[in-house]
Amino acid sequence: MSVSYYWRLSDDMPKPDKVLIVERVIETLGLQAIRDSLVGTVERRGISGGQRKRVNVGLEMVMEPSLLILDEPTTGLDSASSTLLLKALRREAAEGVNICMVLHQPR
Repeated sequence: MSVSYYWRLSDDMPKPDKVLIVERVIETLGLQAIRDSLVGTVERRGISGGQRKRVNVGLEMVMEPSLLILDEPTTGLDSASSTLLLKALRREAAEGVNICMVLHQPR
């Protein structure tokens, strides 16, 4: 999973900067325990569905966008994972990222 984050960043970016960004996103999304895990395939199970959803959000966060658009990012997550993800997105917003998302859950 860490490798996927790392390779999304520009080749022109120095390696130490890439590592800092990747580590920040992994920590922000609470993915430390699965940092070296394979995501998995249809035939071979990897990480859980909730972890996969957070990894996918992280793939966008690692690019440090000025705008992040999310469609139901908490759907399928348990309440603890939903809270963790929304807190992470709130921190991103506090750092200047514009976040637009649709939620169909009350929290």
